[in-house]
Amino acid sequence: MTRKTGAERRTHARKAVRHPAKLRVHPDHRLVARLEEGGTWHHCLIINISPGGAKVSIGEPVGQAKTVHLEIAKFGRFGCEVVWRSGSELGLRFTHDPAAMSEVVMGLAVYG
Repeated sequence: MTRKTGAERRTHARKAVRHPAKLRVHPDHRLVARLEEGGTWHHCLIINISPGGAKVSIGEPVGQAKTVHLEIAKFGRFGCEVVWRSGSELGLRFTHDPAAMSEVVMGLAVYG
């Protein structure tokens, strides 16, 4: 049996955006997009996004938090689970309703 690639396993299509954001890791290990770890915010770049999740690039290590928040300027803060890590990149799955996240993705596509 052939193993499916990440793109084949996705429920939602990804949209490349390259949009700056912030990620925050709280002391209780929740992450927000400015990235904050232990109360300190870290800037990150959203590489791609879909109603189901996002790939972000962070300039510095952020620990091993499993739940985070992604803060996107003009759009708000969104709860996420970290589903993978690779170097300075994180794969995030949104915990918000995909229908609501569709509006965010559309807004980023239209307004950047």
